[in-house]
Formats: sequence, C-alpha cells, structure tokens
Amino acid sequence: MVRRNKKAGRFPRAPARDRIWTSGDKYKILAEALPDMIFVCDPNGDVIYSNSIAASRFGLTAEQMVGKRQKDLFPAPVARHHVQAIQQVCRTGLPMVTEVPDLLFKTRAWVDTRVIPIQDVSDRVTAVVGISRDVTARRAMEEALRESEQNFRALAENAQSGIAIFNRDGRVAFANRHALRITGCRREDVDGVQFRRFLKPAEWKRYADRYKKRIAGYKFPARYEATILDKKGLPLIVDITAARTLWQGQPAIIVIFDDITRRKKIEEQLKFRLRFENLIMQISQKLLGAGPGDLDRVILAALRDMAKFTGVDRSTIFMFSDDLKTVSATLEWSARGLTPTRKTIRNVPVSAVSFIADPLLRGNIVQSGGMPAAAKNEWQICERLHVRSFLQVPMICRKRVIGSLSFASRKKGIKWDDDSIKLVKLVGQMMAGTLYRRYLEEGHRRLADALLELQEVERKRISAMLHDHLGQILTVAKIHLANAAARKGGVEASFRQCAEKLDDALAVVRNLASKLRPPILQGMGIGMALKCLCDEFGVEGGLKTYFVRSGPDPVLAETISTCLYRILQEALTNVVKHARADAIHVVMRTTPQSVSLEVKDNGRGFDIHALRRGKGIGLIGMEERLLRCGGELKFTSAKGRGTCLLARVPRVVK
Repeated sequence: MVRRNKKAGRFPRAPARDRIWTSGDKYKILAEALPDMIFVCDPNGDVIYSNSIAASRFGLTAEQMVGKRQKDLFPAPVARHHVQAIQQVCRTGLPMVTEVPDLLFKTRAWVDTRVIPIQDVSDRVTAVVGISRDVTARRAMEEALRESEQNFRALAENAQSGIAIFNRDGRVAFANRHALRITGCRREDVDGVQFRRFLKPAEWKRYADRYKKRIAGYKFPARYEATILDKKGLPLIVDITAARTLWQGQPAIIVIFDDITRRKKIEEQLKFRLRFENLIMQISQKLLGAGPGDLDRVILAALRDMAKFTGVDRSTIFMFSDDLKTVSATLEWSARGLTPTRKTIRNVPVSAVSFIADPLLRGNIVQSGGMPAAAKNEWQICERLHVRSFLQVPMICRKRVIGSLSFASRKKGIKWDDDSIKLVKLVGQMMAGTLYRRYLEEGHRRLADALLELQEVERKRISAMLHDHLGQILTVAKIHLANAAARKGGVEASFRQCAEKLDDALAVVRNLASKLRPPILQGMGIGMALKCLCDEFGVEGGLKTYFVRSGPDPVLAETISTCLYRILQEALTNVVKHARADAIHVVMRTTPQSVSLEVKDNGRGFDIHALRRGKGIGLIGMEERLLRCGGELKFTSAKGRGTCLLARVPRVVK
C-alpha cells in the first residue's frame, strides 16, 4: 500500500520508483544471462545500468558502473565519439550499428555495438540501450573466406554464427551447422532450396530485387535486420551481414546471421516497461497536483491514457459500498460505440458477482482467463458489455479494499505478464489513495455545511423562544405596569400580575439556559441526568420511556458526559419527530473500559442503505461528537421493525 507523506499530504515518489524498478528484476536476470555487454545510458551518456559482463571489461562491478560518465571509462577522443553517437540516436530516434576496433584495450579485437533508443509515451527519447559483442572471430572468418574455401568451411562449421552461401539463382549452396540449428532444418532440407522458402510471401519480391542487384555488383547496406521463417514457418528475427563473393568460381552471396529473437524481445519488453513506468510517474504527478474540482477530470484522463497504452477498449473504477454489500461503476473511459459500464453495474449486490468480488475483497487480482464457467452472472454481464477478456486489481487504502481498477477488451485471450500486473496494481493503489483523499475532503465539507445548518437551526429556535414566549410575557408585564401607573387605586393587583409574568419570563430564561447547557450534569451525575431527560421527553412527547442503568453511575470527564447527554437528546428528538413510536427503551451500561448508551424504539424504522447514501444533519452531528471523544456509533433499523442506536465512548475521568 502506498504511504502518504504526513507533512505534505502527498504520496512519496521514491517508494513508487523503488517498486517499479523492483518489477524489472526479471529483465536484469535475462540481461545477465546473455553473452553480450549490455548497458543503459541517459542522453548525456551517463551509465544507468550495466550487466556484469560489461562491468568486468572495466574491472568494476555492475553497481560501480552506475553513474559513470563516458570520459570516466574511455580516453577523451573515444568518449567524445560515444557521446556524439548517443546524442545522435536521441535526436533522430533511430538505432545505430557500428563495428570498430577495440580501442579501449588497444588490441586487434573488433567490437560490434548497437545503440537503440528508448522512448516514452510521447515518443521522446529518454535513454539508450547499448549492446556490444566481440565480433573478432566473425571478422577473421570473413577475411578467411576470401583466401580459401577450404579454410572457410573449416571455420564456418565451427562458427557461432549461422553462415549460408546462395548461388546466382538464389539457391542454398552451403549452410553451416549453426545455420541449420537456427532454422531447425536438416542439411537435406536446405541444399539447393530457393531462399524464398525462408521469407514471408509479402517480403519475397523486395528481397528478390535486392538479391539480383547485389549479385550484379550494386552496393547495398551490408548489415541489416530481417525476419525469416524456420522449418515450422515460425518467424525469427536475425541480424544479417551480406556480401558478394565467389563460390566455386561463380558470383554468390554470403550471408552471416545470428538469431536475435530473444534479444529483441527483451529490448521490446524493456522499452515497454520503461514507457509504462514513465506513464505511471506522469499519472502520479497529475493526481498529486489535482485540486478537488479537477480530480475527476484527471482520473478520467489517467484511465484513458492507461487504456490506450495497454491496448484495451475500456478502463473502469468500481467502488464498493461502505458495508461492502454492493458495487457500482463510478468513473470510466471507453471506446466509441461501447455501452457504458455505469448503466449496467450500479448498486449490484456483491453476492451476484461473487466470483469477481470475493477475490478482490481478499486483495487478489482477477483475470478473465481464471474465471470458471460456473460464473454465469459474471459472464452474462461481460456479454452485455461486449467484454471477452479483462483484468481487475483491488484498490486498497488503509488495509481495506474500497474498490477495483478494471481493464477490459473486446479481444479474446489478452494476457498480462507479472510485471505489467505489478505496475497496474501500483496505479490502483495511487487511485485508491486519491479517491480516499477526496472522500475525506467531501466528508469535511459536508460536516462543515451540517454544522453551519445546525447553528442556524439552533439560532432560529432560540430566536423563536425569545420572541414568542419571553417577548410576549414581557409585553404583558409592561401592560400591567402601565395600567398600574394610570390607576390611582387597585395598584396591588396589577403589581401582583406583573410579578407573575416576570416569574414566567424567568422560567423561560432558565429553561432556555438549561437546554443550552444542562446544569443537571454537574449536580446529579450522568445517570440521573439521562433519566431526567427521558422523563422530560416522555411527558412532552406523550411516550412511554424506560431508562435502565447497568453498573454503577460513572464519574466521567465533562466532555464525555456532555457527549452522552447530547447523543440521547438528539436520538429522542428523532424518535419524537420521525419514528411514530409509543415506547422508548434506554439502557446505559458501564464497564471498566467504556460507557455505552443503547436507545431502542418500536416505531416505523427506515431504510438503512438510503440513510448511508445521504446522512442527515442529526446523524452527522452525533458521529462528529463521538469521533471527538474517541467513541463509535452503530445503528440498525428496518421498515416496520423500529430502530436501535448504540453509542460507545471510552471511560475517561478527566
């Protein structure tokens, strides 16, 4: 799970970068297994990665090579040449292949170096991969071919590269053992065979024209890459060096080739992973910098970029309800012409899609290839949405699954490798943290709005009480005083009536003050205060109230006592206003660790799921009070079965 930076409120980039590079261990193992010298450099020529073979040529370890500049490894002229070559590849975006003497070690060896650009999602070259191989033996072999066919055959049969000679008609005149091993053929399978047998039909004409011109003496690039077919018709990517020569006194073409299929696959995987990492870093930066109003737009843009990069038709965020009973599609990007997932998957019971939901809730990924045929509901939903393959990863925040990130396609059989799944899970964790941050911000805004509304309601109530009750009483008292002043006799009766009205005014003021700050909490203790509150509501609301105290009357901190008093006050008010109940049972339980308050009524009840979707002001106020005191609030209800509310707070004395 991605951890937040407590000071800045952001996700740290370093752990995310570490996770990404950890996912590349497989490529490092493959690079170490190859006999070539492999290195990765940035556009300035500084080494980012080196395998052990390349490092050993400099007497260093692979870790010591990281950060080395070209001038730290080579003489100044060679270093400048290398930097210029790297910058040219970065500028043009085209690979470069060179065969030069081994100037570093001042030997007669030759080194074949390939410099390949690595591009990000915007086709900007961010690094280069260099692959070097000692080709001294091949160079010597090419020279030997010109001297003697006999020596050539002896060398060719023991060469580590495939060698084939084609006569004027394009038929195989010679093939060494390694050429047969690469293509999977026997010698009788290739002798006298036209070279078109090893090419795709669409490429035959192009290579045939080039072959005729090369035989005729026209110059063509001697070094290039091509795709040939093996004995089974499967494609092989080969690195070819072709030249015109004489074979048995006749013009011929000699071809020296190496199977680089595995190496090209590793290169493509490395380029894909680096571009994927770059995309994830961009998404992370945009999510961290997005404001509350831009968050949905940024998430939708991230879903679109991820879907287009991975080649799927739709990417969707599914969210579970608070009680993990239902699931809904909330945000989605989909290709044109597809039915939106939000219209099909909205408040769907988790039990109806258990083959997908249950593994997700356990923190596991779900792929279409692993879903059994018994998942009929799931397959029906996929059919309605034209989905034939999908991947869903859980979105986890604070050790709790809050939803899932889904990628789906109309194509069948799309497979995701382990590294891609790890990167997608990392995106899911970033999305989960971002959505949780928005949830907290929206909760704070709702709470602030509710508190302001509560203040306004309380002010109106106080204003109405002062105007309707106290104002009328004082007005009547004023009239009695005016009558007394106008009379010459019978003043005592007017003063007596005035005194009675002033007593009524004093009672109203005391009642108002008691509701604003109950003095009974200080004088009688929490148990007696709650009982008196129940009795008062019973009289005013015409209800039967039953108060039971389990355990001794606790001595609590003032904030805890006030919290329990206000919780019961709000609960009784809701019963009187909405429940249509005729009886209320209140139980206060005291333990050494906590004090709980249970309020039950026999009213009409309500839909608890509807309440969770739109919490009322009273419920928000109760939750906020308990949250400040370190307590918790639980409630159960059903239509026609009444409501039960349970509030629990820690037993704090001070």
